[in-house]
Amino acid sequence: MQENRINTIEEVIFQARELMRLGDHKQAYKVCRKAVSSGSSHPEFLLLYGVCAYASEKSGEAIKLLRKSLRLRPGFKDSLFNLGHILLSCGHPVDAIGPLSQLVDVHPEFPGAQANLAVAFYSSGQLQAAEHACQKAIDLVPDKSQAAELYNLLGSINRESEFNAQSEDAFRKALQINPGYGDALANLCMMLEESAQLEAASEASRDGIKRFSDDPRFSLVLAKCERRQGETERAIERLSKIDLEHEVGAFQAQVYFELGRLWDRKNTAQEAYKCFSKANDITALNIPGDIHKTFYPKVLKASSRYYARGGVVLPENKVASLALTPCFLIGFPRSGTTLLELTLAGHPDIAVMEEPPLIQELYADITNTNLSYPMVLAQLDDERIASLRQKYFDRAMDYTDLAGKRVLINKHPLDTVFLPVINAVFPDAKIIFSARHPLDVCLSCWMQEFQLNAGNVNFLSLSKTAEFYAATMDLWMHFQCDTDMEHLIVSYEDMVDNFAETARKATEFLGLDWSASVLDHTGTAKSLPRVNTASYYQVTEPLYVRSKNRWRKYRQYLEPILPGLRRYVEHFNYTL
Repeated sequence: MQENRINTIEEVIFQARELMRLGDHKQAYKVCRKAVSSGSSHPEFLLLYGVCAYASEKSGEAIKLLRKSLRLRPGFKDSLFNLGHILLSCGHPVDAIGPLSQLVDVHPEFPGAQANLAVAFYSSGQLQAAEHACQKAIDLVPDKSQAAELYNLLGSINRESEFNAQSEDAFRKALQINPGYGDALANLCMMLEESAQLEAASEASRDGIKRFSDDPRFSLVLAKCERRQGETERAIERLSKIDLEHEVGAFQAQVYFELGRLWDRKNTAQEAYKCFSKANDITALNIPGDIHKTFYPKVLKASSRYYARGGVVLPENKVASLALTPCFLIGFPRSGTTLLELTLAGHPDIAVMEEPPLIQELYADITNTNLSYPMVLAQLDDERIASLRQKYFDRAMDYTDLAGKRVLINKHPLDTVFLPVINAVFPDAKIIFSARHPLDVCLSCWMQEFQLNAGNVNFLSLSKTAEFYAATMDLWMHFQCDTDMEHLIVSYEDMVDNFAETARKATEFLGLDWSASVLDHTGTAKSLPRVNTASYYQVTEPLYVRSKNRWRKYRQYLEPILPGLRRYVEHFNYTL
């Protein structure tokens, strides 16, 4: 009986494979489904069944079948590869890392596995691991003429890592292998524009327009270059010719965001408002499923309850004095934190970190308990706090060089949300809060083309932006009243109008001697890896005032949120 059953399953496998080879995926799936009772303990059958299910657009079932195959035969090469591939294609790169890592541990010379692992690391933000896996895949490809896609991936990884020279080199290698590789040329154009190499970006984009006339990405990049070179009318005309009807939503949003910036530059508020509205509406319809939209609002709500009850009495823990002073540069996105960060980064005694997730990591560590946040903060003892502080500084070395520095600035505007954590773990820290007119902040957040995450997903409508801003400012105002931590408020408007005086004030607050090098913020920005925030273009240019009081041009569209923001306008000494 056992022999007959195996022969039957092998016949099913042969038949299904033939159907798959002929492209009849659905019939292959049906053949497997009919035999499932006989093949439920056969790993090769489950592998094929899973592949057929995936080809028949049944991804969830495919993943379950492949995992069952691996339970029956741990380390099964084909099942590991297909499971990783399907998880990647379904938008689960973090889950794909496990089976793909297991596969390359056993079969390190498998270029396809290394390539997929590189994609998984890249898509989950683990860029150093992605670069290593991608380079390994390139080294393993026997015929380098087949490596164009891998070089394109390597260029994208280095672009994300802000290694512009390495990124350009990889994209150009992809194009040397395959001169007709439109994706590689488009990625090269985008990298050159992002890194302010406008002449090179313009030249490459014009080449792309000639060679790939049906690909509108080149027109978009060229329009961005034209805007930055002051050719606003030409850029608007160029983008207006793009037929967006058949383009994917993400690209439609990119074009509308750029048109919004162009009309804003022309002081045509009505047209700019229409374009930004369309861009945000499209973006709201295409939010990735792995973004936790309620994360920040929930933390803010918990903090509000914390203050409503009079706060948690933190134990009088002793913290060891440090040679390196921790400083947190917070506020709200688009409030001027990047300009202030790069100003202070010019000081020889200051190390800066550009929006690292370190405080979020401490929050996750602290809240990994049965006690609720923020009440759990009251349970932190001296030993626990010392451990958390050491973990923070150890991680900081992954983001900046601390050698010879006296102050470590962690610039992350939305770490305002985690003020109770900062207060509990770093009571000796200095806080610099970047303020800006509340209406300019909210308008700028709504107008900005962000790469979506759990924080900026709250900026897709003006009303929601204002609600998020109000909750964050309420937390800051409670912090001012209820703690005695050293803090300094620096306004964006003062940075623009009285730059040297404001920079000196911030330097003195940090306990440092004056250094004129802080006045060259544009030089500092250009000497560092590309600033990975939406403010990059502004901070690499001389100071300008066009963003100051921009909200007045859009007042008619901001009327619905004015009442809810009035309190904060008054608190920060602005006017309506």
